[in-house]
Amino acid sequence: MQQLFSKLITTTDLEKELIIPNSAVENFRIREGQDFVDLLVKDVKGDIWKFRLTIKPTPVLTEGWLEFVQAKGVEQEDIVTFYKQQNEDFEEQYSIEVNRQPIQVVG
Repeated sequence: MQQLFSKLITTTDLEKELIIPNSAVENFRIREGQDFVDLLVKDVKGDIWKFRLTIKPTPVLTEGWLEFVQAKGVEQEDIVTFYKQQNEDFEEQYSIEVNRQPIQVVG
């Protein structure tokens, strides 16, 4: 399994769309001349989510992202990580993982 990117969730990510690092875009199969691709992404429970990755002007996940945020209780400063792997038929499969930052107790 190849890690595509990992990022700290921001307010914009929670309220509008997930901003994708430019360096990660090349890992998604976007046909020449297209500015988006629809992705089927599996979460850690095995549920499949459909996201739209739009690359112009800035790479973002749009459709399906806010539903995922709400269903999974994603919060600001959580860490989201995307992975890619190949199945038995050599087809690319994507997965997503959300981790909560550990709470630091000071006192």
